[in-house]
Amino acid sequence: MDIRRASSAVARAPGVIAVPLLWGALRVAYGPGYAHYDAIYSLIWGRDLIHARLPPDFADVHSPTEHPLANVLAAPLSLLHFGALRMLDVLSLLAFALLGWLAFRLGRALLSVAAGVLFAVLLLTCPPLVMETLMGSIDIPFLVLIMWATVLEAERPRRGWPVLAVLMACGLLRPEAWLLAAAYWLWLVFTGPGLARATQLRYGAMVLVAPLLWMLFDLVSAHDLLISLTGTQRAGRQTKAAHSLGAAIVHGPHTLASILGTGVSVLGIAGALVALALARRRLALPLALLGLGLLGFLALGAVGLPVIARYAFVPSLMVAFFCAYAVFGWLSVADGESVAPALRLVWMVGAPLLLVALVATNVRYYTKRLPTLRSQSAQIATNDGHLNQLLGEPGVRTLIATCGAPQVRDFRTKPLVAYLLGGHARDYVQLLRVGSPPGPGVYLEERPQAGLFTPRGEAPVPASFHTIRRVPHFTLYADCPAAAGGA
Repeated sequence: MDIRRASSAVARAPGVIAVPLLWGALRVAYGPGYAHYDAIYSLIWGRDLIHARLPPDFADVHSPTEHPLANVLAAPLSLLHFGALRMLDVLSLLAFALLGWLAFRLGRALLSVAAGVLFAVLLLTCPPLVMETLMGSIDIPFLVLIMWATVLEAERPRRGWPVLAVLMACGLLRPEAWLLAAAYWLWLVFTGPGLARATQLRYGAMVLVAPLLWMLFDLVSAHDLLISLTGTQRAGRQTKAAHSLGAAIVHGPHTLASILGTGVSVLGIAGALVALALARRRLALPLALLGLGLLGFLALGAVGLPVIARYAFVPSLMVAFFCAYAVFGWLSVADGESVAPALRLVWMVGAPLLLVALVATNVRYYTKRLPTLRSQSAQIATNDGHLNQLLGEPGVRTLIATCGAPQVRDFRTKPLVAYLLGGHARDYVQLLRVGSPPGPGVYLEERPQAGLFTPRGEAPVPASFHTIRRVPHFTLYADCPAAAGGA
């Protein structure tokens, strides 16, 4: 037993070293992150849970879909107040580093070290994934859990309950994992060595845990069994985003290209076709995940959810995997795979050309977007600090308590102000319509800044408003008796 534990510790050691090193490199490359819209709402709802304020403010017209595991994990973080935003930044980048390490492990397990390195690099430099990381999005932890479950299965086929346990946690972040868990259970039950009846039932129960817990969470916290589904459908209609099966089919190819870039997408699809022809048995796991990921994307459109790029992240991961296979697959031809020596030689000679073509077609895509993401993220993080400083002043809090909920124009500023003030977004902040002037009370104005939110058709501040306080990017005005001496 001691020998097995020691060997297991040695096997894990490279990851223990590699992930912190990757985190440091990514921090240097991408700079600080911030908490975006969804993450801030998770902190608000997590705070509601920890203070037993039920139901949480899920019904706010501008609120995103709630995700049970994200809200539960955000609950203790919310005790840090503004520090929670900084902690989310650290944890999000750590998850991104872990995603890169797991990508390397999957590539190494199924292909080769070189393919694993390329796979990890493609993900860690993918602008949409970098953006989601800097925003503190739940999509990065979700992808980490998907990749972890895939690595567990790749390194020990038919592993069973550990894979289902990871997918169960994953299914409390995004419902696409329900499909993956169900497909994995069906594969365990109906292929390979037969499972005992009791094991089949136990595994089947694990598949049902996530959807049942999600609905139970919605029922207990919001008294609505389907609020996550209906709320997301409502948000899709409000934003006028495409939300149908037909839209998912039409936008699918463009969505993949928008995530990975044209070069990676084309080479990845070509690699998947080659794998299907030459190595479908050895690469059945990533091929299945690619197919199920695409099916999940279509299913979300079919139930009326908005067709947006981040819903296609799972198949995008596998397209990146097969891009690495297209370049370095010749290094990992297994016995029994019908790859003629001449074909392997051509593949080997052509691999450097494929790599050069990959870099050439994507260098502009990456270099144009990544510096912009870095600068915007750093500026937003700085602005958040100034806003926290402004709202933390006792005089400002007294003014807001006397004059009423602040009025803002940016949809992200609404939950952020509510979180920093300690309340609900619906009750503590009013989002002004485009072009409408602020009414009597308190108005928080954001000055336009290059690359960041710029209000459209913003009405001038009425002359009756007094300037209360200015910090970089924000000015606080008030028009109420308590503000008469604030000018």
